[in-house]
Amino acid sequence: MTHERLHVTFSNRVEVLYETLKQQLFRSGTHPFARRYVIVPSPAMKQWLTQRLADDLGIAAGIEIDHLESGLGKLMKLTTPENFKVPNSLELSFAIEAALRDAVTEREHIDETTYALWEPLFNYLKIYDASPTLTRKGETRLTALAGQIAHYFMQYGKYGRKMVAEWHQRDSRHWQEHLWKQIFKTDGWHSAYELLDNMVTPQLQHAEIHLFAISYLSQLQHDLLRHLSQHFTVDTYLLSPCQMFWSDVRSDREARRLQGHWKHASEQQQETLEELLRDRNPLLANFGRLGREMAEQIEKSNAVSTECYIAPPGIAKHPQYHDLLFDHHDDSEEPLTLIQVVQADMLFQRTPNPHDRIDINDNTIQVHISSSKLREVENLYDALVKIIDSDNIAPHDIIVMAPNIMDYEPYIKSVFGKEESVLRFQIMDLKIPSQSIFIQSFLHLLSLPKGRWNAADLLQLLDYAPFRRKHNISSEEVQTIREWTQESGIRWGYDADDRNARLKRAHFRSGMADNSNAGTWKFGFSRLLNSIAADDEETLSNVDTSQCDTLGKFIHLISSLRADLDLFNNGTKGQIGEWATYLLTVIDSYLQHDPTDQQEARDRKLLIDHITRIRNAGHAARNQRFPFGTVEKHLTESLNREESCYHENLLSGVRFCSMLPMRALPAQVVALMGMQEGAYPKRDLNSSLNMLLKHPESDYCPSQTDYDRYLFLETLLSARRYFLISYPGQSSQANQQIPPSLLVSELLSYIDHAYTASSESCVYQHPHHSFDAHYFSQDSNIPSFSLQRYSAATSYYAPNKRPQHRFIDTFAIKTSQQEIENIIDIKNLIAIAKNPLKVFFNKTLGLYIDQADAHEIKTEENFALSPLESGMLRKAAITKDFDTLLTMAEKQGILPLGLFKKVAIEKLKQDFDQIKAAIKEYNIVPEQLATIHLSAHHEAIEQKDDNTWYVPALQLPNAIITGTISHISSQGLLSYIKNENGDIFKAWPEHLVINSIASRYQIPIGTPLLPLKSDNKYEARQFDGDSDAALASYIDYYHTAKNNPSPLIPEWIPYFLLDDHDTAKSKIISTLDQERSSTAYNQYLNWCIDKRNLPDLDEMIDSWKDLATKNFQPAHDQWF
Repeated sequence: MTHERLHVTFSNRVEVLYETLKQQLFRSGTHPFARRYVIVPSPAMKQWLTQRLADDLGIAAGIEIDHLESGLGKLMKLTTPENFKVPNSLELSFAIEAALRDAVTEREHIDETTYALWEPLFNYLKIYDASPTLTRKGETRLTALAGQIAHYFMQYGKYGRKMVAEWHQRDSRHWQEHLWKQIFKTDGWHSAYELLDNMVTPQLQHAEIHLFAISYLSQLQHDLLRHLSQHFTVDTYLLSPCQMFWSDVRSDREARRLQGHWKHASEQQQETLEELLRDRNPLLANFGRLGREMAEQIEKSNAVSTECYIAPPGIAKHPQYHDLLFDHHDDSEEPLTLIQVVQADMLFQRTPNPHDRIDINDNTIQVHISSSKLREVENLYDALVKIIDSDNIAPHDIIVMAPNIMDYEPYIKSVFGKEESVLRFQIMDLKIPSQSIFIQSFLHLLSLPKGRWNAADLLQLLDYAPFRRKHNISSEEVQTIREWTQESGIRWGYDADDRNARLKRAHFRSGMADNSNAGTWKFGFSRLLNSIAADDEETLSNVDTSQCDTLGKFIHLISSLRADLDLFNNGTKGQIGEWATYLLTVIDSYLQHDPTDQQEARDRKLLIDHITRIRNAGHAARNQRFPFGTVEKHLTESLNREESCYHENLLSGVRFCSMLPMRALPAQVVALMGMQEGAYPKRDLNSSLNMLLKHPESDYCPSQTDYDRYLFLETLLSARRYFLISYPGQSSQANQQIPPSLLVSELLSYIDHAYTASSESCVYQHPHHSFDAHYFSQDSNIPSFSLQRYSAATSYYAPNKRPQHRFIDTFAIKTSQQEIENIIDIKNLIAIAKNPLKVFFNKTLGLYIDQADAHEIKTEENFALSPLESGMLRKAAITKDFDTLLTMAEKQGILPLGLFKKVAIEKLKQDFDQIKAAIKEYNIVPEQLATIHLSAHHEAIEQKDDNTWYVPALQLPNAIITGTISHISSQGLLSYIKNENGDIFKAWPEHLVINSIASRYQIPIGTPLLPLKSDNKYEARQFDGDSDAALASYIDYYHTAKNNPSPLIPEWIPYFLLDDHDTAKSKIISTLDQERSSTAYNQYLNWCIDKRNLPDLDEMIDSWKDLATKNFQPAHDQWF
């Protein structure tokens, strides 16, 4: 029998294991050309090891460092016979799904025994009739099930040796047994366990195998190494927390199970059991099952072991360890820290005695409780800066871990990436799709057919540079296309038929309530094309003939996307290779990487490699045809397994990473974030599909909880000087407290039982606000090092703070440097009349307050007409009949759909009837309504047609008035305003201009103001004063209001005309208190006047009362 050369080095320090590895790698007597395989548990450990080797030896060449699964796979190939195929998980998934599809298709032709085996599967897929066709939900379920079964089959091949052997020796009793036999016999495949019985002698003669810092190997992997050790030297460097014999230690849960099992045993046996269960370290017992299983596995092997454990210096000074020390230990005077004694307790498997606690109390173990994830990262930053400041620790000696670092990525970048941050950082374990624009572009393309083909999703493509680059779309064209999409009313669906088809695919029983094309891409394109070809009321304002190329490109692009991508979601099936080829075509057709960007080129190659891998694995499915969902699922999962690193080349900063199995790295400071209940340890999903759970003789298969608990123990072991834990202690959704992880609670409980230090002294409860005064007090145990937060705190707690900021601090009129217009358009006078504050913000300050969704691409139909749309239709209702009005609304696509359309039409009809009733009451014929153009290019009056007049611009002493006034009749000027105090002043400048025109020219028009928005109270309003003088005065007010924030909004004008200031102020304040008052909808008023921080109202009234009185008092007195 060939001698096994298997050696195991135990240590509680990775640094010690590294020194041993370094000696073994280059020991004398080894073959100069021997291949040196070093297998590590994670990419993070590979980076750490590579850097250490390069620093110490100057080179790391001649050493092949690989991750566990990949490295063992390469070693397995050395001993695999020719034509002996062990499938990978992707091949297995395709083969399983193909077999399941065959079973569904042929279920009517299989015998009763086989049907009985498959029946649970048919029930799960909800197949109850003779049709071989799966529903879309059934297709999704089958693909997901195949992936799950492939995962479990890989587990069976790794841990289920006895179970699988039993399967092959009996008739199938379960559909998984039947499926296993079918796949591994028909396809000529073999499980990994079968390889152990068929290994051949490696062709490679000189090699060394080193497994570094591996926490756990399965029995299969261990047997593989034992076989390889007959040909090569195999050295394992095992991170072990305990130098004592501890494989028989049991956790609290296991202890309760044993006590229950032995409750009927003899008294002596129960006493022996109780002593065994009592004499243990709780941390090792409850966190260390993975390590115990590994230790037991090595104990049963023929491996030669070497122990290199290191105890903390000065431990001999504590009498609690005297009976546990075997060898001489350093009698250093340096005091032990809390983290060191916790590690020492595990090293010597010390059982805490509440009556003999170790006297120790420091801050080397800290638990920080914050109110949110952002605050958690802010508090961690401060804690790390404090440690660096006081202990001279370098940032690269700090590692921060979280259950999923992706959850913290934006907060880390926000806090550690600030300009004032003194800590540089690196984030590992980021998913490549989240970091690669090229891959994001591709995945977004694939997601489009599954959606509703809505405007937001399609326009999001324009945000991706690879897509724009391929189609030569400029940033200006992107903005133009977005404006076109908004103005044309495009929401979702290519056309009405496409909408109905998508709803049916989404399992809606009926299609659209309204079969109109309104809101679809086809409808929007039609409006855009009509706007170029025609010039009418339906013409869009943002389209002209100079943009034909861009419009053509836009329409062609959307149409080709629909034609090319709809294949992914219309039920089409194809072979895996066909789908892979098509995906590569999509990449070439729609995306182009930046040739000057090496990273983008690598991302493109990575994407193509993953697609190629899927195509190569497709042979396992034989000629089975799949829906695209199968390929998309595996491609997405494959890409998400690829990891990326932010600031990859930054080796001197704080390292952030996820808490993955066998991930612990040695560091001066180890910090764990996100350690709240429910987040860690992660929950095990013990599915009934897992046959290993039902077989008692299966090899030990670690659960997710086993891995997570042991990783927590390893992080405790890896912290050299500080061990920090943090978690958000308050729910962001409900105002509830969140308890810490059970592991954290167990650690704190252990501290209370083992040491004089109280766990309360380890816990830091942080305030809700980052600028809380506690952070900046001299005796604070959690100081903040942020200058920005200090400035915020100084401002917040200042005793003599300035009054709360108001954008408009005073409404006093400033007459200096007023901008005077010589030529004024009537529309500007009207704008001042309706909302002088808006004009001041827009025209003078250049500030615009947009609605929250003003620039948002809408994807849903409106439930009602917007105020702007309603106003446009009401204006058109003056001259049009109702059917024409509806047709115009339909062409513009602004009417809601279904029942909401009916409601909108009823409301529109009410407004229409009100307007027509007013017109009738005023005895006006709509067809005779006139439009007057005040033109600076006309020196005399000119009548273009019966209803259109051009007159010279109004010459006034202080300005020239130009512009257009419409809806003028022989009875007067129609205006959609209320016939009441305040609202009437919205049309004041138009009324004055009409009066001035009538006094100059013989035009058959009336001068009264005719309000249309009244409740059966139709009363003409006529100003009898000098209109030219009033208009000249109003122009002076216009210049003042344009250069100063004017509070003379129509609703407040009557209050400025009151003699009593107190009454005026009271009425003004009352409008601010009413949420549904007319002023509530004036965004500019609400922005500059806050009822909680009012300006000086007396000053405001005094400043503007004269202007209000001069311009509005005569008409007010006359009319009201």
